[in-house]
Amino acid sequence: MSRQPFHFHEMGRGVYARVGNGATPHLPALLSKQTADVRRLAAVFALTRAIADVNTVVELEAAVSGWAKTQLGCENAKILGVEAPWSGGRDGEAILETPTGGSGGTIFVPSHGAPAGWMSFTTSMPVDGVKDALCELLVLAAAMCASRWAQMAKLRAAQEESDTFRRQAIGSARTFLGTSPGAEEIARAIPRLGASDAAVLLLGEIGVGKSFVARLIHESSPRKNEPFRIVNCAAVVEHGKVGSFETAERGTLLLDEVGELPLASQGQLLQVLEARDLDARVLATTHRDLEEMMAAGTFRHDLYSRISAFRIEIPPLRERGNDVVVLATQMVTDLTESGGRRVQGFSPAAVESLRRHPWPGNVHELRNALERALALGSGPRIEASELPATAGDENDGGWVELPMNEERLNTRNREAALRHCAGNKTRAAALLGIRRARLYKK
Repeated sequence: MSRQPFHFHEMGRGVYARVGNGATPHLPALLSKQTADVRRLAAVFALTRAIADVNTVVELEAAVSGWAKTQLGCENAKILGVEAPWSGGRDGEAILETPTGGSGGTIFVPSHGAPAGWMSFTTSMPVDGVKDALCELLVLAAAMCASRWAQMAKLRAAQEESDTFRRQAIGSARTFLGTSPGAEEIARAIPRLGASDAAVLLLGEIGVGKSFVARLIHESSPRKNEPFRIVNCAAVVEHGKVGSFETAERGTLLLDEVGELPLASQGQLLQVLEARDLDARVLATTHRDLEEMMAAGTFRHDLYSRISAFRIEIPPLRERGNDVVVLATQMVTDLTESGGRRVQGFSPAAVESLRRHPWPGNVHELRNALERALALGSGPRIEASELPATAGDENDGGWVELPMNEERLNTRNREAALRHCAGNKTRAAALLGIRRARLYKK
């Protein structure tokens, strides 16, 4: 069987490129070559099994590294997360080999779709002695890893989307529910915003339903049949990768809680939005005062301009009057349809309790409260005693239900701190003597 020859070309700094006659062989062609050698074919199957069930970058890199050691005798394998360490740029048709000065070296292999588009394999053998057959196998391995990387990105995006809307609590509703002036104004704005392609910044306290409104804007737009992808900015670490934007395709990209993004990552995000061929429409949410952050130098002016062509303020639940009863009724319907306790609505005292409670956690807190009431109660209706106590109520003056475990006592403590601080989580966390991130997680 004829083999495509590889040739060395010096690229400076002791780096050589082994480039074939033409483009890097496609996967089917490489795979057909492996069938001629049982050992190499077995190695391909071994890699397939090794990466089949991995779910994170760390797991993927560990699986490939273990495979490379066992099957090929390499010392390790890495997925390059920033950029390949050479000055000659990225040549998608090249296998780049860097001698270490000793007996071994590092082989850089194109891995299109992975973070930097390259993988590296460290070997103890002289790089100029690496056989073409091994190089072909490394190319195939890198392509398989890039494919798994893309699958993981799509699965992760779908899971984040599912988790977000499970928490958003409006269930089967496909409109912004409520009869208050603020709710009706937002409901009227959604189709107009959907018809536009401009960036929208959704403002409001944590739990008011900003991400839900973003989803409604997407569903009312011409992009409704395209993906809706969420980047959880609160989970992006300093100097970390902003996230995979490719899965949004021509759909909608939601930058959730963009005010939590570290300053270094804000620059990376802006480069992605401005420099890459991003076909997706950009929406963003935040509970922070970005103008105040810009004045303090903790949020970039240019990024703010990019994401805020339109700004929509979503009012907190405590300012929406009877909307809390409308939302609670819809949520109970959704929760009971999914297998929860069957109830016939709320008692009059429970309705009054819903209206009086300040709901510092807004719609998220309301849903959590109803889930607890349905799980712990037993009557035909939800009673006031099954809902969070409001400051000043008779059952809030030091009286507790017994038995009560430690977690429930801690929950009551957090709820009291949030009520005392009017929903301000920073002050509530200071009052409790814990970090704000811990209170937010709880």
